[in-house]
Amino acid sequence: MNEPRTILGKDLEICALSAIMRGLVPITVIKEAELSKEGTYLWRALKQLSKKHKPPFPPRSVFAYATSVLGGDRDVLSPYMGQVVKAGSGMEATELVEMIRAKSALVAAVNLASQQLSEGQPDIGMMVAKLRSYVPKAELRSVTSYLDNGKMALPTMYPLPSFPAITRATGGMGGLWAVAGDTGVGKSTFAAHIATDMAGHVPVLFYDFELGTATVMQHLREGLGDRFKSMRKSLDRLYFRESIQTLESDLISVPAPAFIVVDSIQQLPTRTDFRRVSLDGWVNRMMGLKRLGYHVLMISEKGRASYGQGTLSGFKESGEIEYRSDVAAHLLGDLSAREETDYSGPVDFKIVKNRHRPIRGFICELERVRGWRFREVL
Repeated sequence: MNEPRTILGKDLEICALSAIMRGLVPITVIKEAELSKEGTYLWRALKQLSKKHKPPFPPRSVFAYATSVLGGDRDVLSPYMGQVVKAGSGMEATELVEMIRAKSALVAAVNLASQQLSEGQPDIGMMVAKLRSYVPKAELRSVTSYLDNGKMALPTMYPLPSFPAITRATGGMGGLWAVAGDTGVGKSTFAAHIATDMAGHVPVLFYDFELGTATVMQHLREGLGDRFKSMRKSLDRLYFRESIQTLESDLISVPAPAFIVVDSIQQLPTRTDFRRVSLDGWVNRMMGLKRLGYHVLMISEKGRASYGQGTLSGFKESGEIEYRSDVAAHLLGDLSAREETDYSGPVDFKIVKNRHRPIRGFICELERVRGWRFREVL
């Protein structure tokens, strides 16, 4: 008797196809028999494209092959393809593989149980063996196997040339950073400055939801001044977006390692009825990108009750920031001296969480240069 067709389930299927298209996992992670009709068309398209090209595969090419070559219905596949493109494969590749295997194992065990019950000969031992055969055999490694010349390898960190004191305190930009500040204190200026420093190391995706690309470009040119031409090569790797909707396609175009700036996390699209849950979901999404090899700077607003204070709980509307971030810091200005939206005085940089270094508290004072840059004053 042939084993019944195994279905992964829509969510896991879409996530798996998205990961294959982006090159995070091999196409063999799923089988054609496990897919829905729509998923089968895309899987076959990916399989054929992989014979001549290496991933990531452009979504348009996959869709064109699935419809024009394989004969898939464009009206049916178009919305399905849209879900695949938007699917968040923020999870690690190994995690995705384990989820697929676990789902396959469960379905296979259920199918086996149904077959045995129909034959009147249930065999619990055989079903347990079936489940165990799907359990991934992960290699156990001792601590010494991770050591390199007697020292544990540290996460990748990138020095920030404009901020030597911050670099010394944190080890450099790496992982997931969260920086909060009062209104008008210079959060966007700081984010743009960090982005130009990081563009000297890796490509940068900058998502700005307030100023707009034209304004940010003007600030960059004015802030860099005479250095604009000399930094042109680095700035060629700095990309701006005014919407997060293109994130998935951007990640395909700019694979890790790369740097992502989100200004600000509170401006991301969320459900109004579950806003805090939605924001925490975005923070976890950024955490997933970190696991994929991206480095992320999240700019955060502060509630009015937290103005002038640098505390770990001072990040507006999201409790996940304080738990997920590797470095959490505040930009603090003189509240008595600033106007509501225009403050040009000195700014304190205070670290409230530092996962890889024992240093916290006040690090340095920042003062503006040409209005749209900062420099450290120790």
